[in-house]
Parts: sequence; C-alpha cells; structure tokens
Amino acid sequence: MKKTILTLVLTALFVTVFALPVFANAAQPPCFTILVNGAPEDLQITAVSPEGARQELYPVRRGWESYFSFHYYMDGNHLEREDVISFLLEVSANGETYTLEIPDEIRQYNTIFHLDLSAGTMKEAVLAGRNALLVAMRVSITLVTEGLVLWLFGYRAKRTWIVFLAVNLVTQTLLNLSITGVIPPDGYWWFALIFGEILIFLAEAIAFALLFREKGKPRAALAALCANSVSLAAGVFLLTNLPL
Repeated sequence: MKKTILTLVLTALFVTVFALPVFANAAQPPCFTILVNGAPEDLQITAVSPEGARQELYPVRRGWESYFSFHYYMDGNHLEREDVISFLLEVSANGETYTLEIPDEIRQYNTIFHLDLSAGTMKEAVLAGRNALLVAMRVSITLVTEGLVLWLFGYRAKRTWIVFLAVNLVTQTLLNLSITGVIPPDGYWWFALIFGEILIFLAEAIAFALLFREKGKPRAALAALCANSVSLAAGVFLLTNLPL
C-alpha cells in the first residue's frame, strides 16, 4: 500500500512539475493585455490606429484587478504585430485623458503590461509578489475551510493536525501554482483545476486513512472527501471572483 501511495504522489508531482505546453485548436489569444490595479469604474482604454480607427478595450474585472485585452482585429480586419506597434492607447479616467505608446517589448501573443494610473506609465511587468500573494491567500483559505470540516468530524490529536497541514501544504500549493498567472482569466484554467482536484481527492483520502491515528481509516477517508468537497466549492467561488 505504501508503494502505491508513493507511486500516486510521484505521478502527481511529475505531471504537475514537468507539464509542457502544447498547441491545439483554440480561440486566438490576445495580442496584449493591460493589467490595472484598483481601476476606477470610469476607466476607458481605447486603441487608436494611425489612420484614426478606434477600438475600445472592454475590461474583465476580477477583485482588485482589471484586464483590458486587445486582439488582432479592428473593424473586421485582421491585423499584424507590426500594425499594432504603431497604435496609440488613449487612457481616460477621473476626468483626465492622455495617450501612451505601445512598448517595443510587445510579443506576438499574450504580452502583459501593467498600467500605473497614478504615474501615467505602462510597462511589461506584473507587480512583484503578485503570484506569491495569490497562492498564499488561496492556500490559507483552503486550510481554514478544510480544517473546520476536520474539527467538525471530531479530530483533535496533534498528530492529525500535523499530517493535515503537511499534506495540504504540498497538494494545495502545487495546485494553486498550476493555475496562478493566467492573465487574462480565460476558461482553460478549469482543466488544471479539475484534474488537480481529482488527484488531491484521492491522495488526501489515502494519506489521511493511512496516517491518522484516531477514529479509524473509513472516517479519515470520508473526512478528507468532505473537506475537499467544501474547499472545492469555496475555491470555485474565489477563482471566479478573484485574480488568478
């Protein structure tokens, strides 16, 4: 049994850590996305071509972050990267309007720019510590949620809580690392979430059943399944309303 558990854990780690990108038929990703923290409700960003054609970038708002994406289409015409570089961005907020050039660092797809409204500057960067903050926040909420379920199941022994913390810190950190940094938040992160949660349900049920020393193995496995079900529901709510 221990060899089986070790095999499952190593398989999960291998799949998560050594996953490689693949290419398949999908919606074309945006040319670039502008990330804005604490964007006011009246913030408008419009792409303006050298010929004067205009296209407003409509935001996707997730918690304190807003994402303004530009795709390679304007007035029904497909654009090239060289065309987009010549555009200007008209930024309007709080009664003020100014224009910005698109930085030369722009790549073919999925370039992420951070717009600092107070300074009126835009550069290719995501704020330092962003991903670490998001992972720590979600893992902490998961620990509190699942810990409450275990408490309701009557677990009180120190060893039980040490096992619970150790197992969850590994599984939840790996899961959240796999879905963090998807900007803008499209639907593809759901695949990583679902696949990861299936592995976590199995791994934690087996680990709790083997390592808990109170209340028996069936109860430990049931507690793991219930705890993960509750945290999954909470996680889906958070992930659809907060930044990834």
